[in-house]
Amino acid sequence: MRLLLAGLIVVSGCASTADACEPTVIDSSGDVQATSDEIEVWALFFATYDGLAPGEPVFVPRSQEMKIVWRSTGVGDVSFQATGPDGSTISPIWGPDGPRESNWDSHPGEEWGTGWLFPETGCWSMELRRGDDIAVLDVDVRA
Repeated sequence: MRLLLAGLIVVSGCASTADACEPTVIDSSGDVQATSDEIEVWALFFATYDGLAPGEPVFVPRSQEMKIVWRSTGVGDVSFQATGPDGSTISPIWGPDGPRESNWDSHPGEEWGTGWLFPETGCWSMELRRGDDIAVLDVDVRA
């Protein structure tokens, strides 16, 4: 079952404490737009939560694989990393897989799939680099 994470994905930035992330309301399609001045980047989060209605706050789970699909405009190779609350960085555990085709075509650009495993709770700043351009979105990882 696919559930688009509908909360606790912060686009404006996280504070340094683990509980300081503010939930945000994601559009009804469940898509999240990353922050960038140069390129347009969207993320689609997948999870296996049951019984949650669209619009309810949902957390990104610690130590559980999370699939995220990205769409990005721009040119050049893509790379991904996330920086944790203690300043450590991680890369996807798989991917980027793409560019690829899918039925998620509501935003411009090419598409890549990634798999993530966040090792600790708190605010994580996720970064997509495409060529010389950067887009960032922050997520609240909870136990």
